[in-house]
Amino acid sequence: MHDNYVLGADRENDLFTMKLSCRNGECFLISVSDWLGINLPQIVFPVNLKFHDVKFIRWAVHDKKGVFTHKTPVWEPVRGNEFSECPWFAYDWFVKQDGRIQWISMIWTSYGSSRFNSNLYVMVDCASTSASDDRAQSVERSYGVEMRHLWSEYLKLELDGMGDQPTLDKLFSEKLKEFGVTKESLLSNLSLKTAPQT
Repeated sequence: MHDNYVLGADRENDLFTMKLSCRNGECFLISVSDWLGINLPQIVFPVNLKFHDVKFIRWAVHDKKGVFTHKTPVWEPVRGNEFSECPWFAYDWFVKQDGRIQWISMIWTSYGSSRFNSNLYVMVDCASTSASDDRAQSVERSYGVEMRHLWSEYLKLELDGMGDQPTLDKLFSEKLKEFGVTKESLLSNLSLKTAPQT
């Protein structure tokens, strides 16, 4: 999940959740848009990292001399699914100690005043971790079931390192044919799904 957008984080009792939007989803929409010759609006591709039985959470930033200061960030909602200003999930480390999990993550962000650099750190002590992946559901809600099928095939190709545009164009065409859907009908469905609501 590295390099994905960080939409926010919250703690409810002993559950801590970090909310991400997958940047692979953004690349998928760009590829489909290029193939169809239209501009598909961006959506959230949600993945939530969950930390259970949390004992403590610490947020920190550091100045130019490397001195850390504990500071909890204030998360602002993404306006119009515009992710260019969102922080990025950069690195993380897991350490097991005394039967517990210590998790540290570094987030690239412009958070804080000018005396801080672009790194934000979070440290979590928890008993276990999990993740919820709602990317496919988000695609189907926004663009229809045909696009969900294309998303699944796109991910397989990306995992194999074969996500160049000519290969994707061929994949999309072949998969639509398998589903009994034409490019024209997909375009028609997408125009209905993405049309402004009146």
